[in-house]
Amino acid sequence: MDLHVIVEILLTYFPDQSIKIWSKTRILNTAIKKIVDNQKYNRDVWGRSSFIHTSFCEMCEKKNPKIKMLIYPADDKGSARIISHCDNWMCNVSAIHSMIDHYKNDNIYLLKKPFQKSTNVIIPRSNGSENEGYCKNNCVVKRKNKWYIFTHWYEDEFKFTKLIPLEHYTEKSPEIMFE
Repeated sequence: MDLHVIVEILLTYFPDQSIKIWSKTRILNTAIKKIVDNQKYNRDVWGRSSFIHTSFCEMCEKKNPKIKMLIYPADDKGSARIISHCDNWMCNVSAIHSMIDHYKNDNIYLLKKPFQKSTNVIIPRSNGSENEGYCKNNCVVKRKNKWYIFTHWYEDEFKFTKLIPLEHYTEKSPEIMFE
């Protein structure tokens, strides 16, 4: 029997349509992994931070009372973008691909591991002074072929943000999760 047919049966008709069956199918062998990886995933749905669907899958556009939510991990709490999706493996993987494409569109890349353990950093200021602040240690931004870190600090009641070159904090090249 053709491998494409076997993969189609596993992914479409197996009772468990979750991401677990997708990941198990991918590891059977390299030929099947290629078939699974080359599926036509929906990459057109980008996360939103308001008007979030709680009983509707944005990927397959079907009502579902058991919606899962993919929260963008590099976004700030309170304004994080979310993609609502059902438990079907195609919707789950499509949501991940959509998030990755959305981040790439914004030149944001998730790291395989944080570039440092702490989110506390010393932020160099344009006037030569330094501020204690915070960073996003799980992602980098690419601007003009250079890697930067999102940082922020507070003065009085105000929040200030600044992109700092990654090389200011580490000499290591970033290990990008999805390129």
